[in-house]
Amino acid sequence: MIMKNRMVHILMPSQEKAAETKKELAGLDAEASVIIHDRDTFKISGVSYEAVILEYETGSTLWLEALARTLTSAPRTRVVLLAPDLAAGRRDARISVYANLFLAADLKQAAELALRQEELDQQDRKTILIVDDDNQILKSFSRLLRHSPWNVYAVSHGERAMNLLNVEKVDLVVTDIKMPGIHGLELISRIRKNHKELPIVVCSGYPGMKDDMELKFYNIAGFIEKPVNPEEFEKQIAAALGE
Repeated sequence: MIMKNRMVHILMPSQEKAAETKKELAGLDAEASVIIHDRDTFKISGVSYEAVILEYETGSTLWLEALARTLTSAPRTRVVLLAPDLAAGRRDARISVYANLFLAADLKQAAELALRQEELDQQDRKTILIVDDDNQILKSFSRLLRHSPWNVYAVSHGERAMNLLNVEKVDLVVTDIKMPGIHGLELISRIRKNHKELPIVVCSGYPGMKDDMELKFYNIAGFIEKPVNPEEFEKQIAAALGE
């Protein structure tokens, strides 16, 4: 499965306007949480959102505070500002410092822009395939990379990994070695037949595997030892992707 969150966070000055926006998003097959502008209740942390929709209000600063707090606590989150006047060309110097901001003329455009931008971002991201027979480890890795700049597929069987590689563009494979069914070394061998340049990182609880001659033969891009150090895990992945 691809770890892709389609949640959109709505912050509106009225329940009625928030409900209208949520309806527009529902028509585009997205979930939406609704929060009314309020200094005491506003928060963005704790949930991963692909986009936040705010309504621009000329006579209020609450939307501006929400904008600043959103991009401070979750800088990768895209913000769509529902602002007909600004979308039509009117200027507001207060928003000029925010690069990750998109202007919408109406509710429908705001909903479409939030989701369309998500799709564009998903296409631009590199994709990682993680293979491990332990579902708890897969969940742990998926949580660890939830806020990363990469798309993540997580599968528990080598056969599923091969099937996915046949239909999806993958930029990096991270695989365990000791697995039932297709052993990790066999999986690597199969991958190399059709994907000779695809970077592969081995993640194993057996440190001795790092110096295994067979792994060296397959030109492994990296080795991550279990239990995994989160910082080292992301560092190895970034290095294997050339980032």
